[in-house]
Amino acid sequence: MIMLSIEDVLLIAKKLIERFGGTFGIRNKGLLESSLNNAFQTFDGEELYKTDVEKIAVISYSIIRNHPMIDGNKRLGISVLLILCKLNNIILEYTREEAVDLAVRIAEGSIDIEDVVEWIKKHEKK
Repeated sequence: MIMLSIEDVLLIAKKLIERFGGTFGIRNKGLLESSLNNAFQTFDGEELYKTDVEKIAVISYSIIRNHPMIDGNKRLGISVLLILCKLNNIILEYTREEAVDLAVRIAEGSIDIEDVVEWIKKHEKK
């Protein structure tokens, strides 16, 4: 899987703040690192998240729920999801409203990682 570095994610966050407003800054660097690394956890030598779609869902979900940045966590989480999908040849068809709704539902805690996986699969162009 093609991955983004923490520096890549911080650059994306900075660009989003410049474009849409807010305060740029890291609230908790450990939570940001954890958000990016959660997808690669193993248990007893087995990956917990085996597919790229699962890994991307975990990363996006974790960024939004862990709230590692001062502002823009929902925008960042969805942007990272979309960028990682594109980098890994997962072509999505979605509306802006669908992406915003996904981010809000993750932030509210009304959906889980498996729901994000299903959202990606549902919106993947076949």
